Amino acid sequence: MSRLEQGTHDGLLEAFDRLSTKVPDLAFEVPIPLFLISAGELERARQVYDRIVERRTWETSDHMGTIASLLMLTECAARFDDPGTARAIYPILAPHAGEYAVVAGFAGLLSPVTHALGQLCGLIGRYDEATAYFERCIDDCRRSNLRTLLARTQLAWARVLARRNAPGDRRRAHTLGQEAQRRAEKLDVPLLVADAMTFTAGLSERTLRAV
Repeated sequence: MSRLEQGTHDGLLEAFDRLSTKVPDLAFEVPIPLFLISAGELERARQVYDRIVERRTWETSDHMGTIASLLMLTECAARFDDPGTARAIYPILAPHAGEYAVVAGFAGLLSPVTHALGQLCGLIGRYDEATAYFERCIDDCRRSNLRTLLARTQLAWARVLARRNAPGDRRRAHTLGQEAQRRAEKLDVPLLVADAMTFTAGLSERTLRAV
């Protein structure tokens, strides 16, 4: 299981910081804000992310892990609510919808590209497409026994539903968030548990009764 998701990534931040200094490539730069987010350093994470986005590093990256790196960049864009970057990288990832990305050097993580595409479509307001991507990703996760990613996809989908806020969306988002939390608890993924708890707590009972 990913050291990042477990919150036990001692030494990795420093290692990637050194690598990105020597080789300024997306594959070495984009893990840094994710490590900082997991460490609770959100302001510093946003600063690093903004520098990556400003340089549009993905346009010049020639590393073999570019697609996997864009999946990580998508996680940052979703965290920082950045539709501009989502619009820029969606056309790059869309042709890879049926593929999996392996982030072996980063976290040993296997991920369907559809997870990121759902997040990107949610950021740019293409909600029907986001739903289709998330449904497909959940099917892929169940078929491939990607249990942690299944929980992450449920939570990502819940956030998109809350963003759309159509009738019934918040109630559905609350249910998905709770399901993600229960799965994460069973898998012992504390950061995901905390994220799910924070999300569902933000959907107050008064808000739920109003939809």
